[in-house]
Amino acid sequence: MTQPPTNNSNQWVGIGHAEMVVINSDGISSYPNLVHNDDDNNNNDIQYPSYFTMSPAYPNPFNHSVYFVLDGITEEPVDISIYSISGRKIEQFSIPRLDDQQNKIGWLPKMNIPSGTYFIQASTSYMKQTQKILFIK
Repeated sequence: MTQPPTNNSNQWVGIGHAEMVVINSDGISSYPNLVHNDDDNNNNDIQYPSYFTMSPAYPNPFNHSVYFVLDGITEEPVDISIYSISGRKIEQFSIPRLDDQQNKIGWLPKMNIPSGTYFIQASTSYMKQTQKILFIK
């Protein structure tokens, strides 16, 4: 268990109950409800979450369109959100579900979007993956 820093110069965010965080060279993946018990149905079976991986976006930087691949299995929609560097949501769309095959996803920015750094976030109720992209006009 980690402890928060004793000085105010660093921000510390704890990991929630039943949450797993994976940090690697591809970025940070968060699994907020890794395992849960469905007590409402008097069922003590462990519910295992869906999973997916998001490939690095290509080309990156880009000047027309950018692509990435989602791979995995989900029973629920995967929400894709594009955020500006300031955190403003630029665009959002969903993929109904993933069926253990590679799904190539593309984003073509609208003409009024300025050049700059953006973030692609793919998320379900169980996990999120985010990566940085650079748009150059």
